[in-house]
Amino acid sequence: MSFFCYHRATRSAFTPCIRRLYSTPGPAKKSNIQLIAELRKLTDAPLTKARLALQESNGDLEGAKKWLEAELVASGAAKAAKVEGRAANQGVVSLTVVDGGYGHGHQRDGGIRVGLVEVNCESDFVARTDQFSQLAAALSSVVARVPALSHSEDPSFEPLNVPELLQAQYGDGSMTVKSAIQNIIATIGENISIRRAAAISWAPQPDRAVRLGWYTHNSNFPFQGQIVGLSLLDMRAQSIGKLLEPTTEDSPLSDKAGQLSHALAQQVVGFNPVSITGSDEASLYEQGFMAGQGALVKDYLANWREENKLQSVDVAGFLRWKVSEPIPE
Repeated sequence: MSFFCYHRATRSAFTPCIRRLYSTPGPAKKSNIQLIAELRKLTDAPLTKARLALQESNGDLEGAKKWLEAELVASGAAKAAKVEGRAANQGVVSLTVVDGGYGHGHQRDGGIRVGLVEVNCESDFVARTDQFSQLAAALSSVVARVPALSHSEDPSFEPLNVPELLQAQYGDGSMTVKSAIQNIIATIGENISIRRAAAISWAPQPDRAVRLGWYTHNSNFPFQGQIVGLSLLDMRAQSIGKLLEPTTEDSPLSDKAGQLSHALAQQVVGFNPVSITGSDEASLYEQGFMAGQGALVKDYLANWREENKLQSVDVAGFLRWKVSEPIPE
């Protein structure tokens, strides 16, 4: 910056006396173009929305992000209301296994924590997209973590109340499951809904090990399918936890239990039993076992128990869900 002091040299001319003042410049302020580019990179917002968000927040990046989140929720709710009555008979069943019993999962202590959800949309095309699959996977993850840990004697598949599930927290922020679904509706333009959800959250018990098996049919993404089958293989013996406890290499019994529980889940998907025991092939135990070379399921389990020197081996429960099938009362 320059300051000019003038003194009269003659009556017709002035001679400038120049003094310069120097100052250290502060940090360069980001241009509006740079802020828009950064905001779009963080949020994938359209150019016009990013510009408007920065205008509404006076150029504050964090404020602009919050404005966009609120705008997305409002837009999603409005678009969801428009498509709410449209039939949604396509979709997927999505599974999240946090802990699947001894030798599997995060804790690997014998507990079971799993979530299952059927998410519906209008078209098969949307059901096969990455965006819809990612939503379904995130929703089954929420379902797996909703129930409190159960110390009941037997593990069981507990249905969740869907309206309550819609109000559950989605992800790490303040968004709810309902808002997350509405945001995807705003992007895709189809009606999307949760039809049903179930979970197991079961604590391990002494001298007893339950191993979860699962199988997905007609699947485009891991842990998802048009049909999903689950089985609970119940094994009892003294100190069975140590027998199944993985070491540097998984124990043979843990491997075999995983293979058997998986085969039972395949059986559930393929033969669609209605009960565990009974007098005909509607019951799981009276069916020819797909993995048992013609032996009945009950006979195969009895032989497997003897081979592995266990006190008892049973199926504690199973579940089979198919997209858009009638739901029993």
